[in-house]
Amino acid sequence: MGSYIVPGVPFDIAPMGESDQYSGARVARMILISVGLGGIGTAGDPMPPTALYNSISGLDDLTEPSPFWYIDPGAMNAALNNMDPQGPNFVLYTEASPANAHDQLHSTLQDYQVAAAVLVHGGAHWICVTGYTYNTPADFNGFYFNDPAYGSMANAWLATADWDTEDIAVTGGARWLGQIIEVGDPRPIKQHAVAAPRPIVRPGDSIIPPADAVKLAIEGVQRQCPELPHLRQAIKEGRPGQPRLVTRLDREGDYFYLVPLESEVRDRQHALAVIKLDARLGDVLSAMATDSPRELWPIRTEDVREIVAAHPIPVREPLDTVTGRLLDTITWPRWSIGGTGGLPQVATQTQGHNLRGAIAGALASYASPREYITLRPYEIEVGPILTWGPCGSISSFYPYYVVRTPWRNLYVSAQSGIIRTSFELCPWMPLGA
Repeated sequence: MGSYIVPGVPFDIAPMGESDQYSGARVARMILISVGLGGIGTAGDPMPPTALYNSISGLDDLTEPSPFWYIDPGAMNAALNNMDPQGPNFVLYTEASPANAHDQLHSTLQDYQVAAAVLVHGGAHWICVTGYTYNTPADFNGFYFNDPAYGSMANAWLATADWDTEDIAVTGGARWLGQIIEVGDPRPIKQHAVAAPRPIVRPGDSIIPPADAVKLAIEGVQRQCPELPHLRQAIKEGRPGQPRLVTRLDREGDYFYLVPLESEVRDRQHALAVIKLDARLGDVLSAMATDSPRELWPIRTEDVREIVAAHPIPVREPLDTVTGRLLDTITWPRWSIGGTGGLPQVATQTQGHNLRGAIAGALASYASPREYITLRPYEIEVGPILTWGPCGSISSFYPYYVVRTPWRNLYVSAQSGIIRTSFELCPWMPLGA
């Protein structure tokens, strides 16, 4: 077992409360600083994230249909080339096959020691991929990455098996639809490598008991990614917390455990590391570790009933959701009734925003007052299994409680306590955050 991490790539942490839309700009900052553009917070800082975001997003392809992009692949590639102090050294790779995408990404990291900007979750989010782990130099088994949307996701690790469910092809727009996106080094692949087979340890015919999950998680990270930064410290100093069983909303029958290694801070448990384990097959899918404990799931099971009972729940969809659904039905033929499935011939981005405003105004003029329902504590049941889907949060380390009520299921974020009535907004969310 071995690993490689590109030297000199900083971790650009987004402060609490910052919009996810700036994540792509922070990814660009990490890469640019690693190739010599200066340091974060110093006189050589390339730009504050908001200014850099405005600069990069101004390069977006305005002919792209809804959902609109924060930072599209072409803009990311152009910005890195424009600001690279060593000259234009980046190329946009579009791959249809996960195996080809793996190979190209591995080559960018191994042969040219350059971090890469990669789109994940169907094009929804940019991350900075900084390294990889391997069994032998010719077969790799996972990737290190920095995710600026989460302060705990510096040099997190993702197994290739889980990468195939995260680094999926773009699901919106037209120009990059169906492609797996990486912005990396422009030179051709020197040598091809292959992803190692999954180290499956259980037959998969039942859910692994929680106590076994803890044992398999610790053994698995020591075997699969032993050089993950801060991992040894977390295993030595932390104590295993309660494993959280999570099911994916977008993949029926897909269960995983989140196993925390914790220390106590002011009478609350804070995570030093979290290990994501396949709950049926027993191999480690992802892991993150930190040298500063943080409370990943401040909302405890016992808090959920009080949170839901304290907040009136809207019965009807918000105006923005209804507007987005109607706009995309009009402008995106593959979702419209009787659509041909071809590429849309309407609406530049500017026209689309004008149309969105017109639709919102028209709907608002006919809208009835918002209706709410207030639930009483005895009507609320918190399910024992949490859930996650790409439309809920960018990272699967941040799941939702499932709350059953006589009216409908609700979802409460274990990180923020935000209540959602559904996860159906995803097709209308902008891409490239």
